[in-house]
Amino acid sequence: MRLVVDANILLSGIIRDSTTRILILDGRLELFAPHHLLFEVERNVLSNPDIHAKTHHDPKELHSIYLSLLKFIRTFPLSEKDSKEHEKQMAVALTLAPHPEDAPYLAAALSLGCAVWSNDSGMARQAKVRVVTTKELVGLIR
Repeated sequence: MRLVVDANILLSGIIRDSTTRILILDGRLELFAPHHLLFEVERNVLSNPDIHAKTHHDPKELHSIYLSLLKFIRTFPLSEKDSKEHEKQMAVALTLAPHPEDAPYLAAALSLGCAVWSNDSGMARQAKVRVVTTKELVGLIR
């Protein structure tokens, strides 16, 4: 199953050993994310002392977990052709996204013709891109 992963999904996988982390590592899933995801994660987790304290992981441990999870996620656009398609879909995504920071995920899903894996109920309110929650994903791959 092909899915675009949003930042909160990856953040959840980094922060705790959970169902989300197990799903990211599941070889049955073909996971993608816009390059935008890398910046969000680095800004919100890897350089955030509050996260280090809450998770009881030092920055090096979190970075190591992050890198191991990234091996299972391909960043998008994948090629020059995909980049041009992504730019077209970004205009559409900006009209759909409840928040501008959600648009890159919707645009990647539109370009790839797949769903977004997200627990963001706001993103799920639009009707053009399917949004799959972690709970739904567990049921789908069983």
